[in-house]
Amino acid sequence: MKFLSKKIFTFLPLLFITAACCAQVKAITGRVIGGDNNAPLSGVTVSIKGKTAGTATNENGEFSISADQHDVLQISYVGYTSQEVKVDNAATIAITLESNSGKLGEVVVVGMAPNQEET
Repeated sequence: MKFLSKKIFTFLPLLFITAACCAQVKAITGRVIGGDNNAPLSGVTVSIKGKTAGTATNENGEFSISADQHDVLQISYVGYTSQEVKVDNAATIAITLESNSGKLGEVVVVGMAPNQEET
């Protein structure tokens, strides 16, 4: 019994160390371009699938987000086809979004004009 407990106390810390090494979170940077001229897209939403973490691209189409290698990034922007990209071991990711403006249907804007009273 003493031999078995000694093995367990030796094995458990190794198991936790291994698990911690495999699930390391790292900073992922990237750039999103799109359109016919592959221009940088500002304001693109970059989020981690199944989690609340997210960010948006800057005026140069660049972003930075913390993710682990098993995460999947969801990239979406109005007028463009959304994409999902698996992080794996990448530290930087380049994403090109395709325009879907031909697929965009009718847009309805609902609201009141300024200084108009509600009836």
